[in-house]
Parts: sequence; C-alpha cells; structure tokens
Amino acid sequence: MPKRPQFTTALCIALCTALIALACSNKTTDAPKIGESAADKTPAPAGAADAAADTDTEEPPEAPPEGRPVQAWQDGKMTMMCESEARQKGFTIIDLSNYWVPYIFSERDSSDEPRVPNHFRPIFRKLANNWPYESRTMAAARQVVEHQQQRARNAKMAELRAQGMSEDEIRELMGLSSPSDTTGDSDKGADNTDSDTQGEACELLSQGVGDSEHFLEVFGIPPSLSVLRKRALDELERPCYADIDYNRFRGFDGFIAYRSNNAAKEDAQKTRSFAVKMRREIERLGLKDAFELRQHPDNKMSAGLIDLATRYEAISEAQKLLVCEGLFEERDVAKFTTGGLDWRTHRALVSFERKNRIFGWGFIGRDTLEALRKPPKERLYDTFMRTAAERVVDGANIIEDGTARLPNGKTPTYRDEQGQEHEVPNLVAEYTALLVKHMDLTSPDKLVAFLKNNDDKALGALYVAIPLPPRPPYYSDTMALHSVIHRGDVWYDYPYTDSGKERGQPRKVLPTNTLYVKWNDQDIPLITTNTTIGSWRSELAPDGYEYFRYKNSDVGPRIWKDIIAGPVWLPPDTSPSASLIKTVTYKGRTVRVPNYDEFGPWYASAYGLVAGFHYRPTQLKSGEIKYLDNGIRSHGSVDYNSILRRYSHGCHRLYNHIAIRLFSFILTHKPFKRVGEIPSGFARTITVDEEDFVIRLDSRGYKYELIDPVPVVVETGNIRGAQKTPIDAHMPKPNVNYGSDARFLPPQYAHLTQPPPIDNGTDTDTQASSPSADSQGNDPAKPSGSNITAPKSTDAAVPKPEKTPAATN
Repeated sequence: MPKRPQFTTALCIALCTALIALACSNKTTDAPKIGESAADKTPAPAGAADAAADTDTEEPPEAPPEGRPVQAWQDGKMTMMCESEARQKGFTIIDLSNYWVPYIFSERDSSDEPRVPNHFRPIFRKLANNWPYESRTMAAARQVVEHQQQRARNAKMAELRAQGMSEDEIRELMGLSSPSDTTGDSDKGADNTDSDTQGEACELLSQGVGDSEHFLEVFGIPPSLSVLRKRALDELERPCYADIDYNRFRGFDGFIAYRSNNAAKEDAQKTRSFAVKMRREIERLGLKDAFELRQHPDNKMSAGLIDLATRYEAISEAQKLLVCEGLFEERDVAKFTTGGLDWRTHRALVSFERKNRIFGWGFIGRDTLEALRKPPKERLYDTFMRTAAERVVDGANIIEDGTARLPNGKTPTYRDEQGQEHEVPNLVAEYTALLVKHMDLTSPDKLVAFLKNNDDKALGALYVAIPLPPRPPYYSDTMALHSVIHRGDVWYDYPYTDSGKERGQPRKVLPTNTLYVKWNDQDIPLITTNTTIGSWRSELAPDGYEYFRYKNSDVGPRIWKDIIAGPVWLPPDTSPSASLIKTVTYKGRTVRVPNYDEFGPWYASAYGLVAGFHYRPTQLKSGEIKYLDNGIRSHGSVDYNSILRRYSHGCHRLYNHIAIRLFSFILTHKPFKRVGEIPSGFARTITVDEEDFVIRLDSRGYKYELIDPVPVVVETGNIRGAQKTPIDAHMPKPNVNYGSDARFLPPQYAHLTQPPPIDNGTDTDTQASSPSADSQGNDPAKPSGSNITAPKSTDAAVPKPEKTPAATN
C-alpha cells in the first residue's frame, strides 16, 4: 500500500550521523521556559533556515537526502535528530509546520516519485495560514466590476473627445498616467466616483482571504500555528478584555435566539431595568453574582425577573466581548442594540462560533455560552488542541475518537489474540494529550510562551517526533475496512396535506455512518458519525416549474471505489438556474456571478473537501464488472447545521474535518492508484432575469482509485408513516403558481393554481438562520432524541471524545 514520503533507512542513518554531529550535536535540552526560545538554547540544524524561509510559497523545500531535521520531544526535553533516526527509535513524526495539508491533498507517496499535482493543495495551505488568496467566485466578481468600470471610463473618454479635448488633456483630467491606461489599467474611474482600480488585486491579496473567511475550522481547515501565534500576539493583551465580566455569562443558563431587530429592541427595553435592579440587590446583600442572589433568603427579586436580568447581562456582555475581538463588521460596531440579540449581534456571534469551531447558529446557548464563559487565552488553547489533534490524526494514521458505538448504543470492545477484552480506545484524545505532555504545552500559559518565543520562520519548519504507545493489534498497513450507514427514522409521506398544511415528521433516530475493521473474526467499530439521507427537495421540471421530488438514499450493498479530494459538483439540468448564481459585493459594488464557491473545489462546495462515490458493482454476462453510479456520495459539507436537522438530496453529508479524517484513514490503510485531476470540460450558459452567465468547470477533482474498494452497506432504517416506499412522482411545491401548462402535477393536484403560502423548508447555506422551532427556544444544534450530538470544542489538555452530526447534499 502507499506509504508516507520516506527515505532509504541505510542512507539516512549514514548521512544523518554527520548532520547531527555538525548541526544538532545530538544535544538534549530542556523545554523552553517562559520568555525563552528553544532556538536560543539549541543550534538550528543544517538546512532548517532554508526549510523555514519563504513560508508563503506553495510547496515546502525538498527534504535533504539524509532526511528532514526534526525536534524529538520526550517528557519536556528536546533532541534534534534526523527523521529517519527518530523513526528507527520508534518515534512518530507529527507535522506541525505551516506547510501541513491533510493526506487527501498529497501529491506523491515517496520522494523518488514525480508529483501528481493536486490543485487544491496550495489553496488549503493558503487558507489555513490566512495567506493571500482570491477565490474563483471573487475573481469573477472582480472581473465584472473591472469590466463595468472600464465601460464607464471608455464612455467618459468618448464624451470628452467629442468635446474636443486632446488625449493628453483627457489623461490629465482623469488621472491616467500613460496612454496604456486607457485600456483599463487606470487607477481612477471615468466619473471619479468609483474606488481606485489600479492595484485592486494587490490590495485584495494584502488583506488575506477576507474577514468572513478568517475562521475556517468549522469547514475543515484548522488554523496553522502561525495564525494562532498572531492571535496570541495581537489579541490576548487587549485592554478591553479587562472590562469583560465573565461571571455574567456564568449567571445565565438559558438560550437566546435571534428573532428580529424589533424583538431585540423590545427585549432590551424590557429587561434593562431588571438588570439594574438585580445589580442593586447583589450590592445590597454583599453578594458576588446572580447565582448567589437566587439562593439568598433576603432576595426580593423573583426567579423570573432574575432570568430576564441575566438574559440582558449575557447579551450586553457578549456584545462587549465581540467588540473587543473585532468580530462586528465595522459598520455595525456602533449600531447594535445593547442587551438585545439583533441581526448585527447575530452575525458577530456566527463569527465567534466559527473562530472557536462551534457548530452553532449565532445564538447564545449551550456550546456558544460555554465558550463565552472562557477567557481568550483558554479559548486559544482549545483551538490549539483541536489543531494539534488534526496533525496527530494525520501523522499517526489513526481515526478512533471515542464516538464509535454498537447498534445497541453501547461502547464497543474487541478481543485481542489472547482473548482479552478491551474497549475501543479514543486514540485521538490519548495521542494528542501525549503530544502536549512531551512538548510541555499542557497549559494556556505554556502555549502562549511557546508561540511568542517561536517566530513564523521557526513554526514554518516545525516537525516534531514523539514516542507513542503501539496502536491496537487490529492495525496493519492494509486493513479490512467496511462501512455501515444506518438511515435512522425515514418518512416517505408527502410532507404537506391537500390543504397545504405541513405534516409533522419527527425523527428520534438520526442517520449514522460507522466505519468498521474486520479483524480476528470481529467487526470492530472505529468511529460513528452522524450523516444525512435524502428526502423531499426542490427540482426544476422540463415544463419550467419547480416541484418537490423525493430524493431517496439508495439502500443495500455499495462500495467506495473512487475517493475525490477537492471534488467539483457539476450542476444537473434540473438545478434551478437562480440557485447557481451568487450575489457578492466587491469594492462596494454588488454583482451576480456563477457560484463557483458551491461548484468547487472549495471548502464551501456542495461536496465539501472530499467525497467517496457510492457504486453498485454489477457483473455482466461477459464477466466484466460494471460499476453503476446513482449519484450518491458520502461527502463533506459546508452546511454543517444541516447535519443534525435536515435532509440532503440523497447523499450522506459529513462535517468536513470528519470527512477528511475518514477518507485519509482509508487511503493510508488501503492500496490505491493515484489518478490525479479528472478533466471535466463542463460548460453551460444559464439565463437569470434576462442576464446570461457562463459556467466553466475544467476538473471534477483529484481522484484516488481504491484497488481494494471499501464495502458500504446502507441499511433501510426505521420506516415511519403510512407510505412505505418512496413516491416516484413530482409533487406540488408550496408557493408555486402552477399554470395550465404545468405537465407534471399528479391528477389529484391538477386543480391547483396557487397553493397556500407555506415555508418550503429549503436548506440554508452558510448563513445562520432562525428556524421556527429554534425561535421557540429549542437549541438548534441538538435536536431532541438525537443519539449523537454535535462535536464540542476541546476545553482541556486531553480532548474529549468528538461527537459528530449528520450530512447534506
């Protein structure tokens, strides 16, 4: 099976002896103390400076023949040695450098192989480091704006020529420095009202990927250590943090959702006076906080009034924190409703959640409230632990994160070759804890000191080696992996009555995907993650009307044969044209362009960062095996809030970081053929509001073809309701006015011309929304009856078992 890039052991050992003698001195050092850098105590190995230089390049420098120098850590002491020597000593190499990308974005498996270029590899690295990058959607928007500006400039110049002005006079008037500027390279618009255009791309690049895309952890791209270092240097010492009273978050234990701006104002006006009264009571009784006030016998405020007062304080204190962290948009900083969860505050909370990898909705409650209660240094440490966990998962080639469950819900066990029974371990937590133990990064203060004492150049070349206990005996280079997808509770019934009333279709059991390894006559579950199944979704029919169609998730045995990294979604003809266009703002101008963010490759694409294709092998009479593809995928998803609440178009959605772990694990434990980028040649012109848009997609993504495919069984699930099979017909969609030319309405609905207006339940994308159930106070991130909850942010040195929700497409 393919191996990670390595070098000939004999050659490495021979050459590494000289390297260590000259550069590393094989000297053991203590861990850096507060205010002291490891670089101050140990000479840098030969080539380390070159390896760390120019971290903004797309590819890291090639390792020398003798192997890459690594920091070997054990019990807080560090020794410089070659990668080959560290492996020979039984150490595991963990890539903590700024060059790291997950295995699915690799381009070769050994140093003597030619690279098979992976287009998304440099993009992932740039996004993880917040290095300059312009997405294809924004590039399209820039081109539209530049074209508009050039047209306006040409029109103005033509007008001035008609007035008899010379070319020199025109250029001087319009601020054009040379004749070539008349072709579109000028820095001023024709009417002098446009923002400068010269160097717009450079200005965009200097800003990184944009404020809304600084926090990509929820989309599967954890920040690099240099990004965390910048947060440590730029944020932690801000004086405004001293004004935050974290006890005011601890005094509130409810849930606050965004409803409307008017509701936020009314809530703030109603609760502000109660908050003032509560503070007076706390002061009068000499208490610390609202919790003590609730328990005090002389308290004169009712429990209900204290609830309203703590609600106001939680919102207003959150707003102070969001201002301090710079998470409000600049235009919103002075305009939000103090003490009310208005739209501006909601958007800032979404950024806060994404910064802290909280799979939330921009509301105050549960995981978001837990994070608000923590000082910024603790939250920075949580982020580091999650980042370290992804590097450990990749470096140690593990996947067990404590989520694996048997069908009866119990924690799984396995028998070793001696018949001893063991619980399936949480290797992610165990190994990550050992990493921080050996590197002596077991507290927020130690982490901050480490980040401050190691500059971006040092972090750019940070490869460490640590001793780890052996993996369980069921591990091998090639593992007999298989997956079982349980569809949970399934409703085939049409979700509306004849009168247009929505039918209740509750689900107590959500869909799950469990990866197993078969070993020693046992099926051992390694990880269980929530996923999605299909249901009723919008579809554009040939008659030009939108209908509902039931998008079934195929049941039965399938295989994962093709794994696509950076997958590209080719929109089918049935996709409504308007859904393929995105409205974006560039340099103050709002324009519409093809939604390349959704097509991919991109973290926000319809297929996320990686997809496994579900094939059904069929043997022809000739004996040839044909692989039937019904369009079903297991894939990452940008729409992370759909995974516990909604449905897909038939695919099985996963959180992007879980999808990366899953398919990277498969690739490192199954033989495969590295095919590379798959040509597409897709081109389509669509018309929306009488405007034409051309969509061009050159690749379908980077393909790995498994030589030994992974079996996947999709179980039927629990069929609920009267309808026991999927309805294979177009059904009327609420709010659509079907004319007499509508050709796909079932006979019983042919009389409809304007169904009653109903919420059609269409999925949201990355914008947090306020579903009706959520506005009633239910926590949207944890539906009642769900058997697996959303992953929580790590809040201790030892990560908790991750709990993962379901998927969409």
